[in-house]
Amino acid sequence: AMEELSQTQDRLIKKSREVKTLHDVAQAMVMRPGRDIGSLGAIVAIVARALEADLVAFLILDEGTGELVTQPGAYGVEGDDAYYRIALTDPRSSSARVFKTRRPFMSGDGQNDPGVIASYAKLWKVHSLLVVPLLVEDRVLGVMRVGSRRRGAFGDEALALVSVVAEEASILVETAMLNQKLAQTAEQLATLNRMKDEFVSTVSHEFKTPLTTITGFVSVMLDGETGPVTEQQMKFLSI
Repeated sequence: AMEELSQTQDRLIKKSREVKTLHDVAQAMVMRPGRDIGSLGAIVAIVARALEADLVAFLILDEGTGELVTQPGAYGVEGDDAYYRIALTDPRSSSARVFKTRRPFMSGDGQNDPGVIASYAKLWKVHSLLVVPLLVEDRVLGVMRVGSRRRGAFGDEALALVSVVAEEASILVETAMLNQKLAQTAEQLATLNRMKDEFVSTVSHEFKTPLTTITGFVSVMLDGETGPVTEQQMKFLSI
């Protein structure tokens, strides 16, 4: 009975940690409602603390290149080389597979797992690895990766927690991406507006010189300095 009570207490403690983690994530989203992708930095820190992870990162799809790109603010990622890109066409990549299949992936030793690109696991200095998709309705935005330097550090409970966090974070990612696209569109419109103003200014300047010359010669003709002008010619020249 004591052993059963102890196990129940452990489960309750874990559940309370999960609830607190989700609460902290929700609060972080409210405090920074998707102003930019960098807002994900608050979430990775919360997840890392909850799972005692050494690495938490979001990889978002770059639609222009077809690559998953490690986002700024990743927890435990150091150096420019660690912020790498992964092509969706790379069959060796666990992240690419998770993105395509929409199914999470878990490994207890990524550096020796054929389902993981060992060089990347070594670059991030992790053994245990969790990868879950970032889903919004029927679309995949990217993946969330959680790593630990310990082997076998994650289980089904950790996978379930990360999946729930990823589901919430997907909303933040989508909002940030929309804001980013709106900002780019606004910048493009501003550029087009400047180009229009420059064009009008150039055309006005180019018209000014020949028009000045034409009006000068017409004035001379209207004054009769080039010879007699009939009434009809006078009317046309005035027009």
